[in-house]
Amino acid sequence: MLSGPFGVGKRTLAKLLCLSLFCLEAQAAPCGNCKACKRLDSETHPNLHVIRLNPGEKSIKIDQVREMLSQLKRYPLEQNRRAVILEDFDYFTPPAQNALLKAIEEPDEATVFVLTAVNEKAVLPTILSRCRLQRMPAWPDDVLEAFLTDKGLPAQTARDLITLASGSPGTALMLVDDEDFWQLKSKADSALSGLAELSGLPAASDLLKDYRQDASQLLDYLESRAHVVFSAASSQTHDPEEWLTASRKHREMLESIFAARRLRASNVTWQGITDHLLLNILEEQHSCHW
Repeated sequence: MLSGPFGVGKRTLAKLLCLSLFCLEAQAAPCGNCKACKRLDSETHPNLHVIRLNPGEKSIKIDQVREMLSQLKRYPLEQNRRAVILEDFDYFTPPAQNALLKAIEEPDEATVFVLTAVNEKAVLPTILSRCRLQRMPAWPDDVLEAFLTDKGLPAQTARDLITLASGSPGTALMLVDDEDFWQLKSKADSALSGLAELSGLPAASDLLKDYRQDASQLLDYLESRAHVVFSAASSQTHDPEEWLTASRKHREMLESIFAARRLRASNVTWQGITDHLLLNILEEQHSCHW
């Protein structure tokens, strides 16, 4: 099982592991160029089985698992190897996970299972105990910046994305061409920069009023900005008292954002949620330098 945050390369590594099993170039596996590698990469190899979350679905159900297990009862085609990639395993329902228990516990010699998950807590302990667990951490800033510049992005764009992606190259690449996100970011920045006094609250609130459908992305951005602010403030002081003050303000800001997330599940209007959050930010802005 490959476990870690979204976008850190779990799916890529899962496919590379399978490529190394099927590659026809024994001395340079995976070569990426042989017939087996190309078919595996395009997911057309008959001995590769992939289960992932379907678009529009919220979980992976037992019927998908049963169909795959029935296919595994047949002999492998072509090479004496077979790979099963179970993506988004934290989205498998408990019955679907239980249906896989025996296959994962006692796979035949020709079959390898590779699982990926973001949230290990959603995986049954009986499954976890039977996996070799490899946790994949968020990427360090310098490694992520080098990756993005290698992709052809300008250095400044790469640095901007680092503060937003939380160590996830997948998230960074998704954001590059996401015009809606950059518009959201621009309005959120404008709302915060104009929040110098209580009189600026109505204008700031007006800038955010249309983001009810994108509330999760907006709150994610505000959370990432809070981390950046704290990191900058803590790196500029060697005074323990100042550091503790910055840490307390950071915690309070995160608590305000968490409260906004919780209020979304209640009957409070989006306008009421944003006004409450902006008031909290206004109280802290002078010490946090929002």
